Amino acid sequence: MLVRMISILFTLLILSGTIFAQKREFVSFKNGQVQFGQSYLDLDLKNFKLKFENDNKIIKAAFIKGTLEWKKSEEGLYLPQAELLIQIKQDDLKESQALIHFNERVYSASLKSKQGKNYLSFSLTLRLFERNKLNFYLDGKKWNSLYLEALTSPKVKHHYIDPTCTPYHLEIFDFDEYLSVSCDLERMGTIGSERPKLKLIWVTPNYYTLDESKQYNVTTFTSSSSSSITLKNKKGELKKLGLKVKLPRKLNRIKTALGIGPYGLLSRGEKDGVINEDSGLTGNITLYGRFDITQNSSLRFFNSFAMKSRERFNNFGLYFAYDLARIYDDRIQIVALLGAQYITHQTEFSGHLNKLISPQGGEITFHHPFGLRNYVLGAGGFFSSGPENEYINSWIRFGKSTTYEINFIKYEQGNREVRVAGLSVIFPLFSFL
Repeated sequence: MLVRMISILFTLLILSGTIFAQKREFVSFKNGQVQFGQSYLDLDLKNFKLKFENDNKIIKAAFIKGTLEWKKSEEGLYLPQAELLIQIKQDDLKESQALIHFNERVYSASLKSKQGKNYLSFSLTLRLFERNKLNFYLDGKKWNSLYLEALTSPKVKHHYIDPTCTPYHLEIFDFDEYLSVSCDLERMGTIGSERPKLKLIWVTPNYYTLDESKQYNVTTFTSSSSSSITLKNKKGELKKLGLKVKLPRKLNRIKTALGIGPYGLLSRGEKDGVINEDSGLTGNITLYGRFDITQNSSLRFFNSFAMKSRERFNNFGLYFAYDLARIYDDRIQIVALLGAQYITHQTEFSGHLNKLISPQGGEITFHHPFGLRNYVLGAGGFFSSGPENEYINSWIRFGKSTTYEINFIKYEQGNREVRVAGLSVIFPLFSFL
């Protein structure tokens, strides 16, 4: 029953990501992982104005409807972009005469005809949160320039904060312009004394730092603090950007947690040719631990113990965990679990059993489900089925620092069977190294 519930939950996780995210999505491949993304800002191309440096009557520029989408840049930022169409209407111009210089690239025109009149056409992609300037050249001389200006509205959300910033409680203040920001945490020092170094990578379309040297900006934090950055626009007007984060003093690689709660324990076995069964309510204790190897991989273990009268069941597992995929701006993670387990089962009527098994499994976790910031909803399991034994271990978890778990474990070998199921409250214990 619980296995079927987990399958249903997996479907709901995917559907809810689609419902609660915005319209546009994209796919990218990085470091062997599949990444999908969705926009959280409700943008309208009408809020992005195209302005020419000099008056002109023969150049027309407009965004192509339906081309607005979000994509991840090489710097790790999710940015909106749209296709821009530019037309130069002058019959005596040739394709080789007009060029556009943009982002260190040169775009040439194509000659087209409409209603018997020729015109030159350009098509290119603009990232709407970058500072864009297109320079037009005619016969080798600069002719005109085109700028993009973003118009904000108090009714519209302006800041896109990447989910990578959620653990650090990033706050943005005193800034009502469009902004996209992502976070990258680095470890400084040796294992056992590692300290955090958090890089905030951000970009805003209308304002830039006073040195005007960079399109993308990096602000670094090594402790919980705030920073106020002075920016200016093309008119020389100044504006402050406030950033605030919370960081731990030390980064620990080993984390442990303890789960306790009421469980049902059922044992079935054969003695003297008779099948015996015993069941009842008991308590269960589970110890969890993980050692973070990299940002996307870890070693994990668990030890689940339940006892009722003379019945005992212990399930120990050791696994290597790594990310298979990240979906919807990293909010959904799919993790593979590869390893082995050791089962101990003792009853009065079927004796003592020690068994090494190797069920493999996986886990899917949904960060900030249904708009609940810093909460996690997850489901997973281990499964194995063979001629000698069958094993199922499945769970559903929900919570923040304290997590609630529904767990079901079944082991069957010949006439011997044990089942444990119940509800646990999981809370963190110690972090070290």
